[in-house]
Amino acid sequence: MITAVAAALLIAHGLLHLGVWAPHDRRYRPEPFDPRRSWALAAARVADFPAAAVSVALASDTAILYVLAGVGLAVGAGWWSMAALVAASWGLVLKAIWFHPWLTAGALLDAAVVLAVAQSWPGSLD
Repeated sequence: MITAVAAALLIAHGLLHLGVWAPHDRRYRPEPFDPRRSWALAAARVADFPAAAVSVALASDTAILYVLAGVGLAVGAGWWSMAALVAASWGLVLKAIWFHPWLTAGALLDAAVVLAVAQSWPGSLD
């Protein structure tokens, strides 16, 4: 049961990355921040277009890895924890470079995944 819940959470967290960073029409879904504009890259004078392309690519890769980790966990593949660790690490990088206070919960979830994988918790998932 815990394996199914953990797998579902990994997949859901991955899909949320697409929901936040995927391009969409802002007229129909306005947001308090633009997740494609990076404070760090703006300070480094990186133009908006390359910064936006990198954010979408990194978020897509993170989402794919989280979904793969969830599916791998669900089917009992031994590589799921490595996929989860890489996804969480990329998620933390993404949320640090494109930081906004609304992303704090996502960063905490990524950090929890890193900690859980590093501690092999819970043992029933191995």
